[in-house]
Amino acid sequence: MSKGLKRTPSLGTMPGFSSISAIESPSPTGANTLNRPAQASQSLYPLCLNLLERLYCVEDFEQYLIQGQSAMQSGSIVGTPTSENGPNNSSVVLKDPVTLLWQTFRLGYPLCALFNALQPQKPLKVSNEDTRSGSTKSKANKAYVYHFLVACREELQFNPEQIFTITQLYQDDTNGFVKVINTVKLVTDKIEEKGLLDLSKKQFLRSSDPMQPTDNRARVVRELLETERKYVQDMEVLQNYARELQNQDIVSADTIHLLFANLNQLVDFQRRFLINVESISSESPAEQRFGNLFIQMEENFAVYEPFCANYQFASELVIQETQNLQKLSKIVEPTYELPSLLIKPIQRICKYPLLLQELLKFSNKDETPYYDEIERGLNAIKRVADRVNETRRKQENEAVVKDLERRVEDWKGHQISQFGELLLEDLFTMSKDDSEREYHVYLFEKILLCCKETNPKKPQSKQPILKNNTRKQKRASLQLKGRIFIHNITAVVDNSRLGVLSLKVYWRGDPEMESFSLKCRNEEQLKQWKSTLEKLLSDCSNRQAVSVNTPKDSESIIPVKRTASSVTNRRRLRTIAAI
Repeated sequence: MSKGLKRTPSLGTMPGFSSISAIESPSPTGANTLNRPAQASQSLYPLCLNLLERLYCVEDFEQYLIQGQSAMQSGSIVGTPTSENGPNNSSVVLKDPVTLLWQTFRLGYPLCALFNALQPQKPLKVSNEDTRSGSTKSKANKAYVYHFLVACREELQFNPEQIFTITQLYQDDTNGFVKVINTVKLVTDKIEEKGLLDLSKKQFLRSSDPMQPTDNRARVVRELLETERKYVQDMEVLQNYARELQNQDIVSADTIHLLFANLNQLVDFQRRFLINVESISSESPAEQRFGNLFIQMEENFAVYEPFCANYQFASELVIQETQNLQKLSKIVEPTYELPSLLIKPIQRICKYPLLLQELLKFSNKDETPYYDEIERGLNAIKRVADRVNETRRKQENEAVVKDLERRVEDWKGHQISQFGELLLEDLFTMSKDDSEREYHVYLFEKILLCCKETNPKKPQSKQPILKNNTRKQKRASLQLKGRIFIHNITAVVDNSRLGVLSLKVYWRGDPEMESFSLKCRNEEQLKQWKSTLEKLLSDCSNRQAVSVNTPKDSESIIPVKRTASSVTNRRRLRTIAAI
């Protein structure tokens, strides 16, 4: 007996990259990874559908599928919304072949029965008592799975890469179940090679591929399905690439984690989502409930937040590790393909609202039974996109704050930890008293800062900065040129004229009202800064109204180190005037 199968495989936690199997697909080459069209037959739903059709042709195997169907009463593994018809309805089962096979194989003894269909010299023992219990979680079930794996290894001569583990079958993770399907498919192939499949019993199950689109709505459904397949396959390419980096020890395990964050969980979720898209697409247009899918899975989309928030960090890390990553350029080219793959989740989460808007546009409200669900689904995915963007913004701003704290030479007694959350930052041309200068402007919850590079070599584009030694050496120091507390700002006005977009900020100076203007690149930037400043002023005004009777000593927003001179304190509020 092989050492690898002398004991029951561990029932531990989610596997790392090295234990994840790809849905059977050839290793991509650098020239065509991104351009390869989606292959419908390679996604999990059609793979399971095809395997299910063949298993019906295995002698006496249908009884086990019926038992697997009964096991589905505990709920769908892939998260498909429960049908009103109940889990025992055959049409419901055939729309969810993934869960049906998953539950059937978890029974254990169907796998042994499948091996016995090869008519081996030493059939695996299957107890009638166990087959009647229908349980999927007993030790007996796992014992059957174990004996099946041993037989695959010793009798069928499968190599370790072709055999799943007990953990992969019983954990709630499609990454492992993909390998289960691949193993069972290999066994079924051998049964067919021996001519032991009764093709007269084959049931042709309904495919998720819609007919040739005849109207705009059908074209939107087809685009959703095909782009979802392509997206999942691209994510699997990225996952396989990460696995190879680990297997070949190209970079450290920490670097892999920093590059790919929670990629495994993201791919697992996305496969489940695709399974549902496939299932819904197989319905008639009147029965398609895409809106309900987005409603039901809104919370699950949270898996996008850490991955997307990590994108900027990962992108810069790719640049640092390019030399090492080139060793696997035959799989994914690191200078253009890898960045393109890493950004795909961000692009996809932004694409969903557009697709649902199109679906809504081409759905007749009076003739579409679930029209209101599409509207609610659209609102749900918009909330998801907003949360992803907010998480990304906070993550990037945290890096910017660390970079700012390190680069400013003299904080003039201020503590950056007292400024509140960084809300916005950008490079602006600031005009005041008919003079213009370029400054890095940082808007915190409690203060607005203007900084200037001490020895700028050339203008730099706006980029969130990561904390690493290379960056520390290359980025110039900053000089704090101006600072205004938010409670001293009195108004923010759109001062655009003659095609020049400008935002004018007024504040209480010493002794009179003062102002400066920020030239904006586009309408979006102007609106973002104006609305954010106005909200800060409104919040500040509300706080002051509540605390109107508090002692004046408590009005200080930011504790600072004070000198003996009151002139210094006045300068603290007027530093913009010196710009």
